[in-house]
Amino acid sequence: MIVAAAAAETQSQLADLATKVADTKIAAAEKASAKEVVATVAAKAAKATAKTIAAVKAKAPIVAAKGVRSDALINITGLKPGQKIRVSVKVNIK
Repeated sequence: MIVAAAAAETQSQLADLATKVADTKIAAAEKASAKEVVATVAAKAAKATAKTIAAVKAKAPIVAAKGVRSDALINITGLKPGQKIRVSVKVNIK
């Protein structure tokens, strides 16, 4: 009887140990799952930020005009006095 009681006690201790090991593994799996969720969220945020940064285009600095003028003075050498030329100007202002 004593041997059977000792065997039952040993089996009980082994069952407790197995339960502790299982609980440890479950806790580790939950931590890994939580870390995976955090990593996924961080990856999505980084991807969105990269898209936002890529979408921003460098713009030329705004130059304040000292009065709006619609004419320009251009000196061209080699023309006779009074000679007219045709000039096409394309201005791209954003």
